[in-house]
Amino acid sequence: AGSPITFTLNVTPGTNSTAQVRQVLVDFGDGTFVNLGSVVGSSLTVAHRYDDDGTFVVRATVTDTLGGTTQAATAIVVLPEPPLGVSITATQVSTGGTTTFTFTATVTPTTTTVARYLWTANDGWVQETTNPQVVKSWPTGSGAKTVTVRITTTTGRTAEGQIVVNP
Repeated sequence: AGSPITFTLNVTPGTNSTAQVRQVLVDFGDGTFVNLGSVVGSSLTVAHRYDDDGTFVVRATVTDTLGGTTQAATAIVVLPEPPLGVSITATQVSTGGTTTFTFTATVTPTTTTVARYLWTANDGWVQETTNPQVVKSWPTGSGAKTVTVRITTTTGRTAEGQIVVNP
């Protein structure tokens, strides 16, 4: 649930028919419909996002200009989204009184598409990126820093991870 599913339709007038396609209506089985109008062709795509998991019957109804209708249906099973998680690892290099950290966020499941990473630390540092890796320096010996990353996926889901480092 929560991720878009793309359906492919092949819509053509009946063999030896003088009628044209007037309307293609797709019922996603969850109370929502889309009217594609008088489309014709193969590999027509329509996407839909299910908010809930479960079994749904997706039905396409084609009506022609003579009033004839035909339907095709398929059942799909929408599984719940797996839990979203993020962890942070850090590597550090100290030179000349400065400790530089490279933080890397690892998101699970690995198929997740992240839209943004919001990095913060308990000293007021904030950095927003679209990259799972960020570099930050502090004076060596400046005390423990709690670094947090909050990710937001392309579907709007969020998760947070934390790590404590000592420059």
